Amino acid sequence: TEIYTLSLHDALPICGAGASMEEIIGKMVVDFLERLPEDFNLFDIKSRIGPPENLTPYLIVMNQECEKMNILLGTIRKSLGDLQLGLQGALNISDAMDAQMKSMFMDQIPAMWMKEAWRTLKSLPVWFFDVLERCTMLKNWSDSLMMPPSLWLAGTSNPMAFVTAVMQVTARAYKWALDEVETFTEITTLDWDQSEGQPDEGAYIHGLYIEGARWDREAGELRDSILRDLAPQMPIIHLIAIPAKERRMKDYYDCPCYYVSQRGGGNPPGSYVFFGQLKTSEPTVNTLYGVYQYKWVLAGVGMLLQIE
Repeated sequence: TEIYTLSLHDALPICGAGASMEEIIGKMVVDFLERLPEDFNLFDIKSRIGPPENLTPYLIVMNQECEKMNILLGTIRKSLGDLQLGLQGALNISDAMDAQMKSMFMDQIPAMWMKEAWRTLKSLPVWFFDVLERCTMLKNWSDSLMMPPSLWLAGTSNPMAFVTAVMQVTARAYKWALDEVETFTEITTLDWDQSEGQPDEGAYIHGLYIEGARWDREAGELRDSILRDLAPQMPIIHLIAIPAKERRMKDYYDCPCYYVSQRGGGNPPGSYVFFGQLKTSEPTVNTLYGVYQYKWVLAGVGMLLQIE
């Protein structure tokens, strides 16, 4: 169900064409506070998990995500409450509150929220919708203590932690050394909502897009982009762990996956998440550093967890 969030452009008709910034921000504050979900009851979640031996790597990731979301929700709730009191004259407007109002007025995410959030290039209304969707996923996961049929990888604030959890679970099952294990991706033909359950090994993940090329489902391989289709959706991906010595590179493109379209560095951990292996019929080249498919490297092909 689509969740509507109020932005500057939505607030203008409500407040009137001549509305002041304070009136517009006041409407946005009320809207955000009404839609903001309650904090996760971490004590209840941990009590339902039971003794420490029940705490799997996947449940550890879920707990960490809920804890981080609680910090963000608390920051948003307190800052909006203070701002509401300031607009009502019950509190003095501080420099931080003034900066928050200016950011909200420009449909930008306030800096104090971003300190507790994840890397993103989204505008405030789209980002707030994203927060609500993440909360829904985490609530379903924490209520059932079962992973969703396919995990929305982009809905986690630390996707690399989940990728590592897949390697940990597999390494424990086969008694492999964790530092000798790496991930491998098998691309399914399933749309994001078509999975009926997680596989016996590894995990189904979705929420990824591809930039610089497209995935041909019928051929089951990487192909050239279609004009104006800049970032098509990838199907559900089966993320598995394999021994590093069994790494398959011939006929595969080692595709980097980034958190946002702005690739590279930035605040830790930056934008890079992991490498996915995509089948290709393009010729490969053996170099001193490994096997490469220069066509896709030169095209800058990469997968993205978020598009703006």
